[in-house]
Amino acid sequence: MKIQDANQLSSRTMHSDICIIGAGPAGLTLAGALVPTGRDILIADSGGRRFEKEPDELNAMQTDSNFLYRNGRSNRARQTGGSAALWAGRVVPFDFHPDLDREWSELPSAIVPHFDEAFRLLNIEPDIRNDHEHQPGELYGYWANRTQRFRTMVSGTRNGNCSLFNHLTCIGEPEFDGDRLKSLVFLNQKMERIRISAGRFIFAMGGIENSRMLLLMREQIEKRLGEHFGNVGKYVMDHPRISHGRIVPKGSTSEITRYLMKVTPRGMYKTGIRNHPVHTRAYCNIMVIPGKLTRRVMRLPARSFQVSSKKLLLKEAGLLRTLASQGRLLPVLSGTDPVSSRIMRFVNNRSYSTYKMMAYCEQRPRAHNRIIIGTDTDRNAQPVARLCNHLHPEELYDIESLYRRMEKHAGILNCTFSWDPEFVNNPANYTDASHIIGGTRYSGDASRAVVDHRLSVFGIPNLYITGSSVFPTSGVENPTHLIIALSLRLAGILKEDVAKYC
Repeated sequence: MKIQDANQLSSRTMHSDICIIGAGPAGLTLAGALVPTGRDILIADSGGRRFEKEPDELNAMQTDSNFLYRNGRSNRARQTGGSAALWAGRVVPFDFHPDLDREWSELPSAIVPHFDEAFRLLNIEPDIRNDHEHQPGELYGYWANRTQRFRTMVSGTRNGNCSLFNHLTCIGEPEFDGDRLKSLVFLNQKMERIRISAGRFIFAMGGIENSRMLLLMREQIEKRLGEHFGNVGKYVMDHPRISHGRIVPKGSTSEITRYLMKVTPRGMYKTGIRNHPVHTRAYCNIMVIPGKLTRRVMRLPARSFQVSSKKLLLKEAGLLRTLASQGRLLPVLSGTDPVSSRIMRFVNNRSYSTYKMMAYCEQRPRAHNRIIIGTDTDRNAQPVARLCNHLHPEELYDIESLYRRMEKHAGILNCTFSWDPEFVNNPANYTDASHIIGGTRYSGDASRAVVDHRLSVFGIPNLYITGSSVFPTSGVENPTHLIIALSLRLAGILKEDVAKYC
């Protein structure tokens, strides 16, 4: 992959067979899967190869919510690898529910076959899921020993037909040839306009930007999308979280340590407790209350999920066990099974006097939760997004039900569990999980969709969208694994399309 700085471009027009906008997990996965087609692939990304303050300022947005949304610059990243640069590397395969996920319609049968490949792209062997016995009502998250960083994927690839242009921000202004999108306008950091024409365009900009870009192009595309344009920006979801509840073991026989992070030869995993869904899904993550030294180390800044995952283990296991866990990966120890096994037993066999609970709730797709165009403008003089998202009483009800279930489960684990129902039922005590889902969604009910089953925008057959904004429901799982599987599915569609029409 050739990497270029758009600030150094001499030409104000470019052409490619395929233009992918966004170099996060969705865009880079798609590009890598399309390289074997031999077609010219151009990736445009507004950020640099690493974190830079100037492009990150473009993440500014307005919010209207009954729970707390953190500063957009703290949980979104404009750089190669996208917001996955801030990610701790947790991988959870999406668990499709026969009732809650009906709007996915036929898509799961096309996406699930890509789950194992998505694991491998994240540097996790799929059979890590067999390292332990899964139990009903539990959720499992996985981490590789060294989780793949997406910008490492880019730097390790040398394909002449794929180019990544950093510091290149799409501002829309589409041109059409009949019903097909012909070109879009981009700005570099010098505010120079560059028009890119392509045979196919893919929006892979993330949950906020995919919606915002379609809304910014309203004048040119509303008639083309017809009734489907009314769905743009609608049905936004997240998995809001609440940190509340204290768990205290009654004695040394408590089984609460089952829910702490475990280290295995293939990587790390952690078990959480799910609810029995009534209206929505919810799950709780039992966490160690860290000591003073750990809290100080946790405050150190980290804009890489290689560091973030180590901080997560540090919070779970403490400094000494974290150092031991990383030490076992050294070449001198990694090939010594008895030593490595002893280290893992030391890391995994631990107990603490007090634990806290972090609970996450799924938001259902509701039309009033949406992205609209805000009143402020960004440094490119473009209107920012305004995110309107509110927790619904049904979602709070299911979180309260999960807490009541935990009261009973704590007794089985030989623990006591204390919590306050009033605190749990107050949306102001929740914060976002940095997973914006929906806004340009697919749905088996086309009247609630923006894209069709091929992930192309209704009325514009050569404009495709990938990423979490396409999901019709959110679940409570980290979306990265599903984003990658969805992009692999789209790659298959585009390969067939290219073979048919090129």
